[in-house]
Amino acid sequence: MGQNNPYGKVEGDTLYSTGFSFGLNMGAFWANKYQANFYNGSNVNDDSINLVFGNKYYLNEITAALNDTFHNVQLPAEMHYQPAMLIGFNIKYNMTHNLGVFLQFNYQALRAKDVFTMDLGPPGVYHQDSSLICPIWGKEDRYNIDLGISKDFSLSKNIAIFAEGGMNINYTKVKEHKIAIGSLEYSLINIYGNQPYIPNTQMQTYTMHLGGWGIGGFVNAGVRLIFNNHVSLDPGASFYWSQIKLKGYTAYRPHFAVFVRLSYQNLVTHKKFKG
Repeated sequence: MGQNNPYGKVEGDTLYSTGFSFGLNMGAFWANKYQANFYNGSNVNDDSINLVFGNKYYLNEITAALNDTFHNVQLPAEMHYQPAMLIGFNIKYNMTHNLGVFLQFNYQALRAKDVFTMDLGPPGVYHQDSSLICPIWGKEDRYNIDLGISKDFSLSKNIAIFAEGGMNINYTKVKEHKIAIGSLEYSLINIYGNQPYIPNTQMQTYTMHLGGWGIGGFVNAGVRLIFNNHVSLDPGASFYWSQIKLKGYTAYRPHFAVFVRLSYQNLVTHKKFKG
């Protein structure tokens, strides 16, 4: 009988094992900045900065805090997501020693950020240090569910290249959308519907569900570093072409990730003989 290779196949006797493997993923995710514009405060968005600057009560509060008037609010030009940590898991069924189907779940907590500016003082009047720079940001949870096929290409006893591809289903949930002006913070999520905010009154509020389900495709590629018949460390990279369900920004765009997967092979195996 020949020497065992890392996939459970016995060279010479054509014995190989199939079965389930389980992986834990950790890495980094780069979301496309196109969807970050959902948080830029533009009046074309449902949750616009006009929710604050179009309300006289908020305006009075802001001018009192600044001890000044202001004009010419300029919205952000480069709204973008920060790189986010990726965590998740992978369950694969190996149909042969180098071909399998898998289901993968990854989670990312994303934060989009930039700044907007306000010119202090009345229009047309010079004001020293007249531009006030203020942060604007959004937070969301994004879940990627990947269903795909995985193929290994053995290079040696302990090293293989893997390629994966399939369908992506994602879910996005907006958690926060805010601006800060000095010590003041305001949410741009419109919980009052068509009612203008009036302080110290019993106003009806609405629970807003921003986000939803999107679809797309993905490919993964990487190197499998095989320690024994049961454990491997699999660094790799992902390319997604996905639709993200943020209203007004649902066009397909690319997204990227790098990851390291700790895989446990042959947890439940099924032996087959040929010949």
